[in-house]
Parts: sequence; structure tokens; C-alpha cells
Amino acid sequence: MKVELIAHTPYPLCVCAEAAAVCYDSKPTFNIVKGCIRSGHTSVLEHATFTFRIEGVSRSCSHQIVRHRIASYSQQI
Repeated sequence: MKVELIAHTPYPLCVCAEAAAVCYDSKPTFNIVKGCIRSGHTSVLEHATFTFRIEGVSRSCSHQIVRHRIASYSQQI
């Protein structure tokens, strides 16, 4: 299997803190992100993005990977 990071959010924690601050009308801090995670409000983490190219996995493995909602997929047929 070959995994390559193609692109990413440059400061992911800062972006997540900004998103959390909007929800709670507060300053964007790392503590607000920690509080969101502890309370189960993990959707603020979805504002950070990472794009990978994954090659050399079986069809059954790729089907398991794409079952999860937390990502978007482009799969070769």
C-alpha cells in the first residue's frame, strides 16, 4: 500500500478553533476545541481537511474505507 499526502489545511487546529468560537460566541482558543471534543461536538473538526492518495489496496479494503462519513472519496473504477 502506498499513501501520499496531497494537500492539507495549513493550521488545522486554528481553523477548528475559529469554527468552535462561532458556535459558542467566544474567542478561538485551543481549549474551546478540547471542550468540543469532550462534549461530543466533533463536527468542528471537519473544518480541517487532509487529502491523501492511497494506492495498492484490495477492493474489499477500499469498500471499508469509503463506508465512513468523515471523508469524501474519489475512487478509480
